Amino acid sequence: MTLMMVLSSTSLFAQNVSRREAKKAMEASVLDESKIVNPTFGGGSIDDFALWVQAQVEYPRSFTRSNSLSRVVLVEFTVNAEGEVVDIHASFGSNPELNAAAVKAVAKSPKWEPGKYKGKNIGVRLTVPVVFENE
Repeated sequence: MTLMMVLSSTSLFAQNVSRREAKKAMEASVLDESKIVNPTFGGGSIDDFALWVQAQVEYPRSFTRSNSLSRVVLVEFTVNAEGEVVDIHASFGSNPELNAAAVKAVAKSPKWEPGKYKGKNIGVRLTVPVVFENE
């Protein structure tokens, strides 16, 4: 019986929030993507960063370059409001050693020019492919 009263008072409270207040709260939590300026790496794009990362990759000794398969690891990271690369992890990749090597290469990144929203620095989540090729 007490539980029913708590539930009904909660739903009554929710009904007391005006539609205008609810809309305002929604708008505050949603960014207009057209106003986001993506972060830049050394004045360039994410493609420039991908090339830089490829030059930083250290192949694990266990990676066999004799077979014909190339492997791709997708690495997600955030360029925070200070331009630092943080929260780095492999979001796709089947080999733990290659995943670790890709994350390590991205972690070497120097600072970026941070992303902006309405003139203010913001953190932006990005993904870069790291390709391990056989020679």
